[in-house]
Amino acid sequence: MTVAVLLYSVAASAYDFEVDGIYYKITSASDLTVSVTRGDNKYAGDVVVPSAVTHESNTYAVTNIEGNAFNFSMGLTSVTIPGSVKYFGIFAFSSCFYLESVTFLDGVKSIADYAFENCKGLTSVTIGNTVTYIGEYAFASCNSLTSVSIPNSVTTIGQFAFQGCGNLASVTIGNSVTTIGQYAFQWCGNLATITIPSSVTMIEDYAFAACGKLASIYLLGEMPPSFYNMTEEQCAKITLYVPSGSLETYRNADKWKNFQNIREFDVTGIGNAAANDVAIRVTANGIMLTDAEGKAVAVYSANGALVEKTACYTGEEIALGRGVYIVRVGNKTLKVKK
Repeated sequence: MTVAVLLYSVAASAYDFEVDGIYYKITSASDLTVSVTRGDNKYAGDVVVPSAVTHESNTYAVTNIEGNAFNFSMGLTSVTIPGSVKYFGIFAFSSCFYLESVTFLDGVKSIADYAFENCKGLTSVTIGNTVTYIGEYAFASCNSLTSVSIPNSVTTIGQFAFQGCGNLASVTIGNSVTTIGQYAFQWCGNLATITIPSSVTMIEDYAFAACGKLASIYLLGEMPPSFYNMTEEQCAKITLYVPSGSLETYRNADKWKNFQNIREFDVTGIGNAAANDVAIRVTANGIMLTDAEGKAVAVYSANGALVEKTACYTGEEIALGRGVYIVRVGNKTLKVKK
């Protein structure tokens, strides 16, 4: 793979013009479209790619980011990608070691293969609600990403997409995902629990291989998705939670029957969120509650999986990744978007 990156670097293309430190190549003079490409200098700092750029009295729509355009830009710290961008070339941002945050604005349709592979400093990714495909190796070896929320628009998580994200502890999978590719979360050593929505029909080979802390999997579908392989050790250690009434179905399903501990749970058990007088403050790392000291607090993901529970809340911060949560304080509930 390293050889492939180096060979791809040699093929870097020339640019037509530069505006505000971003290099562009004209892709269609008649349609007035351009792509972002490599230039004389590596990209650095906080880069906001515009949806349109003006050059020599012409205004061009920015529709592409070329392969290799930003890779090995060691000074790049954040990037915002507009909805006008419809296509990424492979390795577009790979090996930007100090890139910390990425924001995809609504309109972006897919995240290309290898797009952010080996971005070791990446801690925050905001995926717009129009992305439908997360490519192969898209975030592989991003070993500082601690949480990821995959929106409901995504239908496919490509193979190896989050492989080697060693600090990834929280994953929220949107309810339109149908396929989780092989080795998609391999070597995510901090991942302790994951919820699989009912939309998922296929989990490919070793999607959660070498996830040493993975202790529970919540499946929201009454019918088991196609499932290929998990090691015997994982099948012995992981508790599988399945919807009430579907226990025997999973116990008799190919591969799922290899799990030694399968339990039913009530998918709708958290009830509806209701307005109440409990104040809540969203922080950089999670949430803080007021007027809750001494009360029992439970936090659930939007899919109903228990995320955090304490019998006596004393004012400390509850660490949460991005996503929508249901917070129960005593006998009251409220919905929180982080």
